[in-house]
Amino acid sequence: MRSRSSRYPRGAVAPVWLYVGLAFSSFILSSCAGQRPAARDAYDSPGPCATRYPVVLVHGIALRSDNGLAPYFPGIQERLEAGGCRVAVADVDAWGTIEANAAQLVSAVREACLDFGADKVNIIAHSKGGLDARYAISVLGLADSVASLTTLATPHRGSFWAGFLLSEARWPKELAGSLADAFGTLAGDERARALEAGSQLSIEAMEAFNAAVPDAPGVLYQSYAGVVAPGHPNPLWLALAEALAEEEGPNDSAVSLGSAEWGDFRGVVGEGEPGGVGHLDMTFRQRPIAGGEFCAPEFFAGIVAELKERSF
Repeated sequence: MRSRSSRYPRGAVAPVWLYVGLAFSSFILSSCAGQRPAARDAYDSPGPCATRYPVVLVHGIALRSDNGLAPYFPGIQERLEAGGCRVAVADVDAWGTIEANAAQLVSAVREACLDFGADKVNIIAHSKGGLDARYAISVLGLADSVASLTTLATPHRGSFWAGFLLSEARWPKELAGSLADAFGTLAGDERARALEAGSQLSIEAMEAFNAAVPDAPGVLYQSYAGVVAPGHPNPLWLALAEALAEEEGPNDSAVSLGSAEWGDFRGVVGEGEPGGVGHLDMTFRQRPIAGGEFCAPEFFAGIVAELKERSF
């Protein structure tokens, strides 16, 4: 494994088209659609997910939760509500910068507090959404409205891929960025800035971010990581994980184990699961696959049930 300060490889780690097809392939091969559980009235249910504070779900980069292709949290809101949880989904920009998305998140959390009659919320954020939340909490004054932040596969220390794709790889970055901005705007983004948002996820950029955005006192910070293992059904995830392992060690194909750790590290999701758990499996996988047990709605239900036990 190379050190984080090493130069990016001169040769292609994997074909650039492999990276560009990441999100689309993940939808096709990693998500296992299943029946969504019926929701119940969260206010009337004393179930295991009936937390003290409502839960706000925050998505990551490239896809809005209301993207029109597939829900970012399929079956998850319904599963949590069936267990008695009050749930809101923050529709921040897919291609927004951390600062812009954090401002949108502040508005979403304040609105959730008003809607549910609560003074605080529990945020569960996937991927870049965890960085948006950290910035909102520590820099934009949202700490008074957040009881806990749980991050899932968030690149707290950056990702090799962000630096490689935007600095070293030879491909039409400006064209790709313009197209992403256009699609993002059509999907509802207010301030799509794909290249800028992507560059913020580099290892170097995150070093500066972490120095400027300390954790806020009084907020519980906890995190989970994923790791792709041999036997995963998505060959793209496997190829990316193998390449990234040479740079950063065990990873979920997009974010390394070391980068995902933040605050109270709760461990590797589905550790020992056949094929492991990839970056988008954490929110998209609807039923166990390859003889395993992991499915995203039940994983989220477990997080929320534990928050309830801890009086959050």
